[in-house]
Amino acid sequence: MKFLFFAILTLGGVLLFAPSCKKAYPTTDMSINSVIPRPDSVAATSGTFVLDDGTSIYVQSGNERLMKNAIFLAEMLRNATGFEIEINETNRKPREGNIFLTIVEEKENNPSNEFYELSITEKLVTIASSGEEGNFYGIQTLRQLLPSNIETEGIFEEPLLLPTGTIIDSPQYGYRGAMLDVARHFFDVESVKRVVDYLALYKMNVLHLHLTDDQGWRIEIESWPNLTSHGGSTEVGGGEGGYFSKEDYKEIVRYAEEHYIMIVPEVDMPGHTNAALASYPELNCDGKVTELYTGIKVGFSTCVPIKKWFMNL
Repeated sequence: MKFLFFAILTLGGVLLFAPSCKKAYPTTDMSINSVIPRPDSVAATSGTFVLDDGTSIYVQSGNERLMKNAIFLAEMLRNATGFEIEINETNRKPREGNIFLTIVEEKENNPSNEFYELSITEKLVTIASSGEEGNFYGIQTLRQLLPSNIETEGIFEEPLLLPTGTIIDSPQYGYRGAMLDVARHFFDVESVKRVVDYLALYKMNVLHLHLTDDQGWRIEIESWPNLTSHGGSTEVGGGEGGYFSKEDYKEIVRYAEEHYIMIVPEVDMPGHTNAALASYPELNCDGKVTELYTGIKVGFSTCVPIKKWFMNL
């Protein structure tokens, strides 16, 4: 019995003084991260949140769009790490080691549904916002706090480290847009989606698509098929051009909407219409079609303002 007592006592001492098996991670500083656009406030606390294969995303129950935001975040993290990030609904604050997306009541000085507060402690990441848009923008800020090569598929094998602290932000301008000119040089659906991805990363909310000009007609009009089959067949420099079918355009609008971006289409007329004039003779004053144009100058063309033409668009 005496031998057993000393053996247990010795083992207890070994366990008591043995070094911890928990891996130590370096501290981080949120204030040195470049977040674009610059947030309203950043308060760093010099700790580290460890995002690993045990991390899950918790979403406030009953919010479908918030769930879509969670899916967006989970897929991004899975692509970069291979971690099977689970998504769960909850009505309470989740346990430590996870990410929590939640909607809070609008604050008096932040009535916009684009307001968010990103809080990162060593135990939990919380994105609280006044609307689903703000929550999505909080995810984009979280994305910017991660290493830049998070955008590369399958590169990380180690846990991801996030700096602790609090970021509070809401946009200064309601309209935050960019323009993509697919009339002069055509970009396919996947290319437009990549533009949407980058706009979302920087919290832009409008994509202006320049769909028609002298060099090309890029949107399908079923009652005027030659606009795309002929007028969309080339581009600046003589390339093969292209156009968006109705289904293509619907897909672009759907994808943009999931990223809280509005598509604004531009169809030029009565000027900047050579692609249309080359497609239908009745649009010309002399009733003759023009030649397709692949130069860079514009503003030399104009169409006859036919009522039927406008009514059928």
